[in-house]
Amino acid sequence: MQRVLTVARLEANKRPWDFVKVAELVNKKVDTEFVWIGHGTLLKNFFKLGKPYIKFAGKLSEREKSELMRSSNVYVSTSEMEGFNVTVGEALLHELIAIVYDLPVYRSVYKDTVIYVPLGDIERMAGSVIDSLCHRDAYVERVMKGKELVRANYSSEAVGRAVENFLAKILMD
Repeated sequence: MQRVLTVARLEANKRPWDFVKVAELVNKKVDTEFVWIGHGTLLKNFFKLGKPYIKFAGKLSEREKSELMRSSNVYVSTSEMEGFNVTVGEALLHELIAIVYDLPVYRSVYKDTVIYVPLGDIERMAGSVIDSLCHRDAYVERVMKGKELVRANYSSEAVGRAVENFLAKILMD
């Protein structure tokens, strides 16, 4: 079975109801498990959802999260606002197709390596998920480009180099 994953706090600004609606639309066409990793004030609202193809896993260890990412096909973010969002980068490192609402931060950080959907366009998000599940080969180049972008710019080594360069520049001025 294919799997779609998200990692986020279970709060209103992450739009978990959009996630549920996307799952419903996708499962009309493709048998897919949807998993939300994360806890928050809304968790109790979703435990009783009664949809066997949607799971709210709560908080998991880093190892458990990584295992789920390795066994997933697509990462989605239904969040309506973000700071940096490390989990999209983690998804790209795990070679997942990432589909996100079109937020400025994603464009500045992840460039053209993720699939952008207009904020709140659930049908378009579902269509993008279906297309990526059914035509994974069409997205391989984008995913690999994203993986390289994250490694080159946001790995601990890359961040360390940037800090060193910044400090060297300050000390030279």
